[in-house]
This record gives sequence, structure tokens and C-alpha cells, in this order.
Amino acid sequence: MNSRTPSTPDGQSTSTAPPESLLVRFVRAHVRQGDKARERADQARDKAEPYREPIANLLISLEALPKLCKE
Repeated sequence: MNSRTPSTPDGQSTSTAPPESLLVRFVRAHVRQGDKARERADQARDKAEPYREPIANLLISLEALPKLCKE
């Protein structure tokens, strides 16, 4: 007899699934968590956006710096 599978007195194993309402609540809760994570990612992306162009320009100028120093 498997200790993980409940069995009936006649030795047949039974499998009990959680109620559908519990599964629906579980799925809805995970969808909400995913939505919140997406919102946080969008906010972080929006917050970082103003810095992208200045940083790109700085990196371009730093790459050009060794060329200017050799002249």
C-alpha cells in the first residue's frame, strides 16, 4: 500500500481532487500576482527610460575618448 495514496477499506486507491471553487480561486490569485508583477516591471521600465539616451551618449563619447587622446 502506498502511503501517499489514500485507500478504501477494500484496498482500492482513491484520488480526491480539490473542489473547483478552490482551483478557481488559486488560478485567479496567480493571475493577480502576474498582473502586479507586470505593473511593477512597466513602472521600472518607465522610470529608467529618461536615463537611456544620456547613458548611450556617454558610452559613445567614452568609446571615442581613446581616439581623441591619440591625436
